[in-house]
Amino acid sequence: MELVKKRIETDNVSIWLEDDICHYVYKQGSTETLETAEKNFEAGIPLIPKETVNFLLVDLTHIQSMSKDARDFYAGENTAAYAKAVALVVKSPISRVIGNFFLGINKPSFPTKLFSNEDEAIQWFHSLE
Repeated sequence: MELVKKRIETDNVSIWLEDDICHYVYKQGSTETLETAEKNFEAGIPLIPKETVNFLLVDLTHIQSMSKDARDFYAGENTAAYAKAVALVVKSPISRVIGNFFLGINKPSFPTKLFSNEDEAIQWFHSLE
């Protein structure tokens, strides 16, 4: 397992790259607007090697809300340029609702699935390699 070399913290998310998986973990009570989504996305770009498209593991467990504009942004071409696939970890009722909205309403163009834990998400990523 590759060691985490750098961790980036924003107001509402922790971001790091580990074993070709870029982790975005929302902090307790986070709210995501289009403005914060753009900032969080930009914050993670330096961690993703330009020559590869990686897996994104997004842990929504502690998120409080995400606006439609933020979901639209994440489902769009910006994420598609960097993500081979996206796994959404949802352990709380609120995070599950947000994840289901993302899949059902926003319909991302890249493979995206909901998981109840990181291990299942990582197994799915390995099945896509």
